Amino acid sequence: MQLDPSGVVPVYYQLKELLRREISSGDYAPGAQIPSEHQLMRRFGVSRATVRQALGDLVVDGLLKRRQGKGTFVAEPKLEEDLAGIQTFNRQMADRGLTTTVKVLSQFWLPATTRERELFGLAPEDRTFRVMRLISVQSEPVFIESWEIPEVRCPGLLELDLSVFFNEILRGRYHLPVDREVKYLEPAVADEFEASQLGIRKGQPVLLIERISYPPSGDEALFACKWTVRGDRCRHMVRVGDGVSVRPGTGEMT
Repeated sequence: MQLDPSGVVPVYYQLKELLRREISSGDYAPGAQIPSEHQLMRRFGVSRATVRQALGDLVVDGLLKRRQGKGTFVAEPKLEEDLAGIQTFNRQMADRGLTTTVKVLSQFWLPATTRERELFGLAPEDRTFRVMRLISVQSEPVFIESWEIPEVRCPGLLELDLSVFFNEILRGRYHLPVDREVKYLEPAVADEFEASQLGIRKGQPVLLIERISYPPSGDEALFACKWTVRGDRCRHMVRVGDGVSVRPGTGEMT
């Protein structure tokens, strides 16, 4: 593939997408070193600034990793989670032979906020339990999760070992009947605290996911959880189930 310096698309972007295609097609295996800046400059007839911008964007995207004094290498494939799946993140990772660990960062009771009273149907004097935990896969931090749980639904929660997975506690010990969930996703950048916990740079892209869980009946939520997920190590997908098709000529799903 040749780059088109006279086209509308910037040359650095063309180079980035070409390298992305070569990585995704397997031309460069995970852990393999890619050609040096000088080699890429000669191959494509572009400047060092163009090569550096393309490689820098691929590093931010999580496809490449730089090693000081050694060069640039292809990163390991991103961890993939099925957002609509019935299995927990822990189970999805375990099915792939990966080990997930939990570190509790903070845990405490607080008076319920106005939002929490409305969301959970709480009285003014009620409290909610807040716990923040760091989740790692193969000893590498991948996301921070923060739970909001009404005390009236889970008394004694502070006395339990919270380094296990919450689904086991909430559904096993407290028998909370989760029937449906609503999830919200939005892009963001890591602040100083999040970056320090996740092992990334401040300002690096992250994905914010909020999940609100509801019982079989009623509009009052059981609990809520937020995740701050490393954009360079994770990606998320939603499967479209059987019975969904595209109407010919329209692109509309039926």
